[in-house]
Amino acid sequence: MPHSSRGSKLPPFLTVDVRRDSPGSSLVAPNPWMAALGRVADGAPVCRVGFGISPINDRIYVDGLNVDEEFRRCGYGGALLLAVVNLHRSGGRRLPITALEETWSASAFWNSLRNGRIPGLQVTADLRASELDDERRRWRVALMTDD
Repeated sequence: MPHSSRGSKLPPFLTVDVRRDSPGSSLVAPNPWMAALGRVADGAPVCRVGFGISPINDRIYVDGLNVDEEFRRCGYGGALLLAVVNLHRSGGRRLPITALEETWSASAFWNSLRNGRIPGLQVTADLRASELDDERRRWRVALMTDD
């Protein structure tokens, strides 16, 4: 039986493995797209997410967050996102999470994170496919002004 953290502000403990997801092109190019796998104490994988850090290092985009069914609603998804944020700090600061194409079925989860369910985890509004071109323009403008 999975540990439940309902009612608790602290997420459950996970060991997190991070790897480069694919050698091909990445949404956040020139940065790579990565994959994180969360494991419980016995080493069993229980959750995973794809992610990438924006080219201007101002947020972490996530896609495909999945928690194994028996571990859902116990805090593992949030714990995995917090681990990704803590592993990829930029200049000592925690970057906010931006979900790509948040689904209706996951809206309660994302809204709870936006409302501060996990201290230290900042979650922005999701990014829709129709907004990707504008986001890339924002990166280009920011990169041009940094020179």
